[in-house]
Amino acid sequence: MRNQVYGFEAINARYRILGGKPASIADNNKYDLPALIEQLYTSKYEKNSEEGKLLSLAKRNGIATANAIPGYLEAKAYEDGSHQLLWMSTQQKVKVITDLLLLTSEDKLKVAPTFISTHGMSWGLLKKTYPWSLFLLILGIIGKEFMSSLIKYLSDYFAVGPFILSVLGF
Repeated sequence: MRNQVYGFEAINARYRILGGKPASIADNNKYDLPALIEQLYTSKYEKNSEEGKLLSLAKRNGIATANAIPGYLEAKAYEDGSHQLLWMSTQQKVKVITDLLLLTSEDKLKVAPTFISTHGMSWGLLKKTYPWSLFLLILGIIGKEFMSSLIKYLSDYFAVGPFILSVLGF
């Protein structure tokens, strides 16, 4: 929303052209939806198609885009004096943005990247962590009984077992 073509300033400029007087909103009350989504899902959250990321993301999430037109067509509609078409597109995009924010807040937004690429998992990382993860899994399965037996055995050898057992709650 910081973009001069599609951001808050562009919205204000369009509103002024249509005869309105934009409300003044403090910068700390403005949120940049694309930047927020990028922080959560990487900059590749959606492909930048001919219809733009916003409408592509809306379609991926089953959000209606019937009256919304891509930005380059909005520019043409403005040049042609099709203010009704612009108004309908703007209204639809406001609805789209609202729905995308809701899905994002509920962690239900569908994006282009896979879960693994979004959350940083890779085959290389899996290969590096596999032995350690397997060890921790086995240790977790064996659990409290194994640890209790091991501590009791070591307590006989080091004579500190009762203290360790009481600290660990065994």
